[in-house]
This record gives sequence, C-alpha cells and structure tokens, in this order.
Amino acid sequence: MDALATRVTAAINAARPGHIIDEWEEPVREADAEFRKRAYEKAMVLLQDKQLQEDFSPSEDSPGCVLEE
Repeated sequence: MDALATRVTAAINAARPGHIIDEWEEPVREADAEFRKRAYEKAMVLLQDKQLQEDFSPSEDSPGCVLEE
C-alpha cells in the first residue's frame, strides 16, 4: 500500500501544470495494476497455505487421533 501511494504521489508531482490528468493517469493506472497483481498473488499464497494446513492437520475423525484414557 505504501509503494502504491508513493508511486501515485510521484506521478502526480511529476506532471506539468495544465497536464496533470493526461500525464499522471497512465503511471497511476500501472501502479494500481501492479498493486492488484501483488495483492492477488499474496491472497493465493495465503489460500494455498491455509489449504495445506487443513490438509495436514489432524482431525477428530482420523484413525491416528485416538486418545487413551
């Protein structure tokens, strides 16, 4: 999020007076696309990690999970 804000700020500050929209719109769009890509990648890693934990976590129904009294 900080990197996105930094790139947006830099793009806006680099634009010449009178050309703000046409000079910062594309760099901001690219920064947003990169942010979304990284967010989706991170979400996929977290989902995969969660699935792996669920796949390998012992459950009450597994035969190896019998408690001795």
